Amino acid sequence: MADYKKQLEAQEISHNRVKLWLGIIGVCLTIIALAVERFSAYEQREYESEQRALSQRLSRMTEIGTEFDLLSARTVRLIVQAETDTIFLAGSIDNIINTLKENKEKSDDEKLFLSQIVDLYKKLHKKNELELKEWSEAIQLQADWESRENGFTPDFEHYFGNETLNISKAVAESAWSTINNQFVGEGTERLDDFKKISNVASKSICTKINAQVGQVKQKKDMEIDIILRTIALIVLSVGVFIAALTFNKSVRDRKDDAAVSSSRFYLDQCVEILKELWKLLDRDIVKEPDIQAIINIINDYPKIKVGVTHSSHLSIINLKEQHYRSQISKKLEKSDFKYFIGVNPSNFVLSEYDFFKAYDTLRKMIEIDEIANFESTEKRIIKISNEFYGDLVFYNDSNEQFFISVLSFVSQLKEENIKINLYDKKLRLKDYRRRYPIAMACLIFLVNVRKGDEEAGLEIPSHIKNA
Repeated sequence: MADYKKQLEAQEISHNRVKLWLGIIGVCLTIIALAVERFSAYEQREYESEQRALSQRLSRMTEIGTEFDLLSARTVRLIVQAETDTIFLAGSIDNIINTLKENKEKSDDEKLFLSQIVDLYKKLHKKNELELKEWSEAIQLQADWESRENGFTPDFEHYFGNETLNISKAVAESAWSTINNQFVGEGTERLDDFKKISNVASKSICTKINAQVGQVKQKKDMEIDIILRTIALIVLSVGVFIAALTFNKSVRDRKDDAAVSSSRFYLDQCVEILKELWKLLDRDIVKEPDIQAIINIINDYPKIKVGVTHSSHLSIINLKEQHYRSQISKKLEKSDFKYFIGVNPSNFVLSEYDFFKAYDTLRKMIEIDEIANFESTEKRIIKISNEFYGDLVFYNDSNEQFFISVLSFVSQLKEENIKINLYDKKLRLKDYRRRYPIAMACLIFLVNVRKGDEEAGLEIPSHIKNA
């Protein structure tokens, strides 16, 4: 029993360790999953914030580059238009001179010259109107470029860097000088010079914008983030599942432990009851109140055994029952009349008795009334017990129920079945008469006296006789 308890304790410790480790693994997986999820969420927020900043930066750089290209294009268009108008005016004057030289007839020349002069006047008048518009635009462009000499925009250097800023300053100076040279005649820069340096600046700006576009993360980053979050969700689910499984197992184990503890308690009680039963029966003679205690123990034992539910506990208690049944059976086989009824007949030899000899011996003991010969005549081998029990008993107060209860325990038969066989004269429990001749002779003789089939010199009340 002690070894079994140690084994159960060792198993319980092992189970508790397994539950503890499962719980730790589940909690760790949950923490890791939450950490990965939080990190992934943080990375996602950082990514979105970076994307917004990059998008805003790219948008602003594109806006500045577009503004630079438009301003450069306006400058080129204005200078080209001014050069075209100048070429056109020079060509008209050349035509007039050539015409005057070729025409020799004065009358005709006068007419032609007059016509040419009128046309030239009209053209010059129209040219003056165009020049006024062009001069106005040139002045505006010069002012615009002049305002950009210290920086194309206030945030230009922030987005494009110092090198591109210096190039843009050179473009502004070249544009101002080219416009001044075209319209005033003062300045060293020409249109080709402006185009060259403007192209350099435009390429530098385009390179910076393209570099900024290259810094924008691609879609696969988002896919990696989705994979990470999916993995985190799976790990989180696994962790929660293990934690829930551990908790559920812990709850079940607690219930099982409670059931095992309860079963162990009833097992211990049953073992103690069996020990007490054997202690009461393992004597030279059974007397009141031991007899009644034996009856109560045998009747109450099955009710207590119901509480033994664990399979190993049931195996143990069954083995214990077999052990004590064997001990009690041997006690019944080897015990004499004194053990069962409190007195031995004269010249009694246990080894010579079978059921019928034992039964005849009881008859002779009643006829001789051996107890009355040695003691007071008020004492008899069979008597009526006090009113509390209200039945027939032997000299030592053993009664029908005592014999039936003990026989039921050692035979594992129900008392109802024993009584049915006992009161049937044809059966009379033959197997047990052979194994326990004295015990069965005492029981059957007592039943026959109660029913009036045997004489014991007693007036038996009807409620006892018909019980």
